[in-house]
Amino acid sequence: MQTSDSLATIRQAHEGMVPPLERLLTDALGREVEVTATEACRTTFGAYVESLGPSFWSYRFHVQPCDG
Repeated sequence: MQTSDSLATIRQAHEGMVPPLERLLTDALGREVEVTATEACRTTFGAYVESLGPSFWSYRFHVQPCDG
């Protein structure tokens, strides 16, 4: 089982990925992309998430629609 300190470190690492991902995707797509790092509770996704280990992270990408 992970301690709260190690979970905080993991959380900080994932949140640190957000600004570089936003810049990378915004530059690549030529329009603003919003990235959100979200921690998912194992019970949320049942057996699938349980197979991933004690913690699971996902990223959501919000992209403005293309013109034309």
